[in-house]
Formats: sequence, C-alpha cells, structure tokens
Amino acid sequence: MFSGITDYNLKTDFTWVPSPQHNVKFGANYIYHVFVPSNASACSGDVNFNLGDIVKQYAHDAALYFNDEFELNAKMAFQWRRTVNNVSTGWAIRTVLSWIHLLIFPTGYHSLR
Repeated sequence: MFSGITDYNLKTDFTWVPSPQHNVKFGANYIYHVFVPSNASACSGDVNFNLGDIVKQYAHDAALYFNDEFELNAKMAFQWRRTVNNVSTGWAIRTVLSWIHLLIFPTGYHSLR
C-alpha cells in the first residue's frame, strides 16, 4: 500500500547539565516532505477523460527548541521553553511558542502545570 507521502527526517537533541539542579535541553528537527497525489482515471462510454499528469509537491518543516529547567528545591522547579517552527511549501508559516511552568511535586514526582 502506498500513501503518497514520503518523509525524510534529520533530528538532533542535546542535554547540558551545568549543575545537579539545572538541566538545559536544546535541539533541531528538519523534515523534507514529498507528496504524490493518487492517480485517477475516468471514462464514460467511449470517451476517456484526461485528468492530467501527477504533480509531485514538496514541503520543508524545520524546528528549533530550547528548554531550561531549574530545580528550586526538592518540591518545586521552574521551566522555560521556547520553540520556533517554520513550514515552507512555496509560502511560509512560522510559529514561535514560548511558555513558563512552575512545577510542583507535593508527593513524589508529579507536576502541576
């Protein structure tokens, strides 16, 4: 079975621990998409309809992320994350997400966000 979608992916992730209470993660991801629409044909009696050639379509999807987590004490941690994503199919869509979490571990390692 052929879905008509092929993806090629490159991804890298890094972790840096400057201290036992401080954890930094960052990385990048790139996906190259190839779309091949399905082939179709139609006829009515003796007339065949030409629906045209199959046209491949391509897209690029790239993302960068940065995550910084700092443990304030045994029951609280502060987390800051920023993600930049760019999708291009001849036109571009760019999204930038940034958020801050205060993680609370009242009993064990459970977080409230």
